[in-house]
Amino acid sequence: MPSPHPRLVRLLKFAAGFAAAAVLLTVLLLAAAAFFRPDLAHRPEMPVAAVAAAARRDREARLDPGHPPVIWRNVDYREGPRGRWWPKGEAPILADLVRQGKLPPVAERTGPEPVVLEGVDGLGRYGGTWHRLAINPQDLEGILDTRFSDASLVRWSPQGYPIVPHLAKSWTVSPDLRVWTFTLRRGLRWSDGYPFTTDDIMFWWKWEVLYFKSEAQNSAGSDFGFMRHAGKLGRIEKVDDLTVRFRFEDPNGMFLEKLAGAFDYFRPVHYLRKFHPAVGDPLLIAGTMRAMGLPSAEAVYARMKYALNPEYPRMWPWIYCSYQTSAPQSLVRNPYYFAVDPAGNQLPYLDRVMIDIKNKDLITAAVAGGEVSFQDSHLDFEDYTLLSSEAESHGYHLVHWYSATRTMGQINPNENRRVDPARPETAWKRRLLDEKTFRRALSLAIDRREIIAAVFNGIGEPAQNSPGPESPYADERQFQAYTAYDPARAGALLDALGLARRDREGFRTFPDGTRMTWFLNLTDSFPADTAYLVAGQWARVGIRAVVQIQSRSLWQVQEAALEQDFTFWPGLEEFMPMLDARYFVPISGSSYFAPAWGRWYQAGGLQGNPAANQPGLEAPPPGSPARRAMELYRLAQIAPDPATRLARFREVLDLAAENLWTINIATPPPFIAAVKDGFHNVPRRAVSGYFFMTPANTGMETYYWDTPNDTPAAVAQIEQSIAHPSLMPRSPESLAAAGAAGEGAPPWAGWALSLLLLAGFAWVAARHSFVWRRLLALVPTLLAISIIVFAVVQMPPGDFIPQWRPRRRRAARGPEKNLPLRRARLAALRALDGVFLVCDLQPGGHRAASGQPRPLDGEQSTGE
Repeated sequence: MPSPHPRLVRLLKFAAGFAAAAVLLTVLLLAAAAFFRPDLAHRPEMPVAAVAAAARRDREARLDPGHPPVIWRNVDYREGPRGRWWPKGEAPILADLVRQGKLPPVAERTGPEPVVLEGVDGLGRYGGTWHRLAINPQDLEGILDTRFSDASLVRWSPQGYPIVPHLAKSWTVSPDLRVWTFTLRRGLRWSDGYPFTTDDIMFWWKWEVLYFKSEAQNSAGSDFGFMRHAGKLGRIEKVDDLTVRFRFEDPNGMFLEKLAGAFDYFRPVHYLRKFHPAVGDPLLIAGTMRAMGLPSAEAVYARMKYALNPEYPRMWPWIYCSYQTSAPQSLVRNPYYFAVDPAGNQLPYLDRVMIDIKNKDLITAAVAGGEVSFQDSHLDFEDYTLLSSEAESHGYHLVHWYSATRTMGQINPNENRRVDPARPETAWKRRLLDEKTFRRALSLAIDRREIIAAVFNGIGEPAQNSPGPESPYADERQFQAYTAYDPARAGALLDALGLARRDREGFRTFPDGTRMTWFLNLTDSFPADTAYLVAGQWARVGIRAVVQIQSRSLWQVQEAALEQDFTFWPGLEEFMPMLDARYFVPISGSSYFAPAWGRWYQAGGLQGNPAANQPGLEAPPPGSPARRAMELYRLAQIAPDPATRLARFREVLDLAAENLWTINIATPPPFIAAVKDGFHNVPRRAVSGYFFMTPANTGMETYYWDTPNDTPAAVAQIEQSIAHPSLMPRSPESLAAAGAAGEGAPPWAGWALSLLLLAGFAWVAARHSFVWRRLLALVPTLLAISIIVFAVVQMPPGDFIPQWRPRRRRAARGPEKNLPLRRARLAALRALDGVFLVCDLQPGGHRAASGQPRPLDGEQSTGE
């Protein structure tokens, strides 16, 4: 018998060894799996029925309009010192400063007419720190004069209404709703003790609003949108030191609501006037420009208003007194704050607020670890399971507030889609996007309950973007318009539009048989789960949809150029739609379903303003539903009474239901906030939103700790900050203080030091030749770099600082004068690699296997 071939023997041995190894590895894996297998026979302990029912009720986040909580208390100021509310109690830190003679008595600091506030849990106790997190320095600074202070004449309550007095003691309104008169509280003082009067409001109006003429916050101006009504700017008049009057040409029944959400519309004249470019001290301004290295007098004025300027007097409950270049930043109690509780104890109760900065992804982990006292922002509902499961073990609980924003993300069909003659498909897109039947079909093709279950853990119900049942503007027809999942009806509507033909891949084509591809655009700052699911469901009815995830800057350029088919974007506080009706009426460029119409409206097109005739703006056709919606919205704005206003706006909502301007998925989940156990007076029920200045509307001055958590060293540091606030680096005050203390260096010191260093360097170079040789070799390199920087940065026309404000003004006014330039930039951006992250879907909702992105309509795409 012939012996087997040696190669065959080796092959058999290898196969046998491989099989043995595979068997051994399998046995090991099975053994490990058996060892680590959980005990499936043991069922995890489930909450009792009552606890589960309570959790479900909390997640519903309903409001109680019949019994709204009110933090403000109405008292009779004629009682004077006899009243229980009369200021007499104060924090131990402030009492110690009064004993030292560094502060006047509490009744002098609050004035004889303080606002009286009582939290939902009752009277509190003094002391402790509120620890909170922000995602970046801009987030930290942006909340200080808005949500974290809400120093306005009036203020919202926890559930919105009633609107209550704050800086103002009272107000009256003329019968025709054109004149609103407010009376300030007597004895109001800035945080440095200077009186607060109507002069501080008038300085803002005359020397910021009218002088800088800016309708958007910029380097020196400020936001005065609440003074613009029905396309016209109102006026502010001083009656006396405690009385101010607001006048409008048309009835303005919503002015109180707008004012409750306004902020920062007064200035400390005694501090800021000297820095103003027109009425300030020229020598002081010039010296500050040199000391701080600022380019203009406007820049000096803006710098002195900086939120983190400890020298700037405030009307906030907590003020910034200790300058730090980076987080964490601390704010300490304002000794002159004008609020007390019903027992006459000056508010706030808490001594300090500490705000640190963390990456957004780390905030949830920090909250789940019990690191914050109360966190009401940057918590996503997607993390609800983690936050709720860790609450008991880390000593906190969740509150569920009603979100004023009534959608987490909606689809905006761009009815003003730009038509490019070089791309015939854009004409078809414009025609279809402007067709309400097409929009209805797309809405009916969405299985909302599937998305709610997959993305929102079953929380919410199918709905269009609507004020909602709890809103005074509730409209059931608009709430449910075309939300039923009906793919058969959707297909029939698409067929009726001439979209019955299919291509080889099974997708519908344009009526002329050409390929039809739609793009659903969103920025990389929003989760894309919903957009992908919608694209997949549209694929089931033959609509090819591509999800494009873009950087925010590119998204904005493309949107401004009217190049987007659909935008995916969250709502904006539709609970009170008269404050901003952008998703029911095209009123601005942010009305993404018709941005060109919105810019026309914002430029005064409805009133016949010639500025509305600029390129990039479009007037909706006379008699069209969009034009009618604008007219009804204006009638609602100038309505003589609330009933008429509601009636007119319900007509606006009827048009929205009929025309389906936007396509929403579901009602939003509750707004969640984490509250540390022992931290009190945080309402269980509240409406949360920017217009409502949450959490200020919940009475944050009344928050308190059961057991204050500050060490004696921290208390001493807080007292020191209040008694001796730090100065902003390089400010006139800090330089003067340094000079008086002998800390400032003489003017020639810098030159002397420079010459000394230069002489030392020359000596070293003379002794060691390799030093000057190396420097000589660097000369051509630095010259080349300088030439490149000059060619790329300096040589092109324009400069950032003087051009920034005009750009902001154009954005605020609405007219877009640079559409050709933006379109050129868009074309350049499209040519870049790495711009788009897209997902193409095949019929049935499956992603295409190819990793390459699909090109834009009629164009070649070179990047993903």
